Amino acid sequence: MLSKIIPYIRCPKCAGVDFKEDPNGLFCRSCNTLYPLRMGILDMMGSDTDEVITPFQRLMQFPVIVSIYEKIWRRIGYYLASSRSFSKEMQTVLKLAEGKRIERALDLACGPGVFHTAAGAPDG
Repeated sequence: MLSKIIPYIRCPKCAGVDFKEDPNGLFCRSCNTLYPLRMGILDMMGSDTDEVITPFQRLMQFPVIVSIYEKIWRRIGYYLASSRSFSKEMQTVLKLAEGKRIERALDLACGPGVFHTAAGAPDG
């Protein structure tokens, strides 16, 4: 499976493109970095990041806060920012894919997967 994505990625550490599939993940031959598979997901972030996690980001790690955010605030904020309901936006996304043969999809894991769960059960 990893072999299918190798032609489309670059190493985040060195920008190299010389990868080798490894039983534990993907190995960059250019900088000798192993990007591990974690629960079946390739982790190319690594743990040596200088990113500062804000107090708000820390709050978003608590299930009760995430639940309130996902079920209430995200939808309200989305509507206020776009004048469209999340449901209408989801319908637009699904309509764009309708009737097309989609061979590739990229999930950048930038959030909690709202589009994935909403695709099965859009809100009214």
